[in-house]
Amino acid sequence: MGAGGMTVRAARSVRGLRARDGQGPFPTPDAPAARAPLRTAARTFPVMDNSWWIGLITGATAIAASWVAGRGATTSARVQAEITAHAAQVTEARARRRDAYRELSAAVHGLSEVFWRVEDADAAPDGRARTAVVDQLRTDARAALGDVTKASREVMLEGPATVAESARNLRRTAIVTSDLLGHLGTGEREVRDRYDAAYRAFRAEHLAFLELARAALDVG
Repeated sequence: MGAGGMTVRAARSVRGLRARDGQGPFPTPDAPAARAPLRTAARTFPVMDNSWWIGLITGATAIAASWVAGRGATTSARVQAEITAHAAQVTEARARRRDAYRELSAAVHGLSEVFWRVEDADAAPDGRARTAVVDQLRTDARAALGDVTKASREVMLEGPATVAESARNLRRTAIVTSDLLGHLGTGEREVRDRYDAAYRAFRAEHLAFLELARAALDVG
């Protein structure tokens, strides 16, 4: 093929490309303006898509942050409510223990007053007079011992374990001392010595109880 033929084919190719682009055989002044909206629209759509995604992500982030904040506030309120409830329970338990300890101490003091009256039996003459005094002491001691038993059970219920055990020991020594009190009518020295030893043990248990009760109330 000669040079002239190649030139003709090249010209046809150029015209074909221009025709396919909508420009015709030759470019016109209106062609660039006609294509401008297409290029502008092509650039606009991606920007709109990005804005939509950014808005979606921002909204989701705000919702998540609000949910987290709400959960945090709910948890904080629940914890505060639990702390308040626990404090109220501790205060109520301490008040119950204090009342129980006070009742037992008062009952023990009442029984001690009966035990102190043993001197009335010592001063009474032998025989019926002495027996009458001892019988009255036994009756009074039995009533006071009932108060000690009742109060000690309340302490054993309220606790703690150390104070409950002390109350149990205190009640036991009270029973032993009260029982020996009823035998003082014989006037035997051995019986009186045993009574004195039991009374000292009773007093020691009372003092031990008071110390443990005070410590329990201080700790709460």
